Amino acid sequence: MRAVERLPFRGQGTNGRYQIPTLADILVLRSAKSRELGRMIGVYIEVKHSRYFKSIGRPLEPPLISILRAWALDRAGSPVFLQAFEPETVKKFGEETAVPNILLLEADADTSDAALKAIAAYAKGIGPAKTMIVPVDAKGQAGKPTNLVARAHKAGLVVHPYTFRPESQFLPVNYAGDPAKEYCQFAALGVDGLFTDTPDLALKAFRETCPRK
Repeated sequence: MRAVERLPFRGQGTNGRYQIPTLADILVLRSAKSRELGRMIGVYIEVKHSRYFKSIGRPLEPPLISILRAWALDRAGSPVFLQAFEPETVKKFGEETAVPNILLLEADADTSDAALKAIAAYAKGIGPAKTMIVPVDAKGQAGKPTNLVARAHKAGLVVHPYTFRPESQFLPVNYAGDPAKEYCQFAALGVDGLFTDTPDLALKAFRETCPRK
């Protein structure tokens, strides 16, 4: 067992306060749960505000990549995805690791065929805001789906939209309060994965409402 695997999980301390778990803590938990459940559990890691941290002399990419290497999780086939909004960070992931690197897209990002082709030169996929796939108007009504998923696939990119939430202020009125309908629509549109605050509801939808392989 590596030394890093012996790190304690920083949950609730003796003083009753909660501490924020480090990435190493999360990897300890991932490894332990994978063994306990007898199946490989993955991690999907996002680097936030990398330009800012680089500007103050604390770049986030080197320590992240170093930790992944220590766990041998920077190799092809590792149960890891890396993502960021900054293209330069996503490019760094591609240069330093062999795991899938995903470029997150704001709702107003350029998704022309030329832009997707340029992204595909350094990234494995995109993480668009879900409204870029199914637009929602000011009244909360979901509109006609775009062709973003099909065009991204044509460019060789996987598509992982964000963020699915079941609360009424986030769920378009078309779905009549049933988040399964939204999950199933996006699955039918061909997304390769998605981000949700309620993975239990997503799994239930994909098992019962619109079974997926």
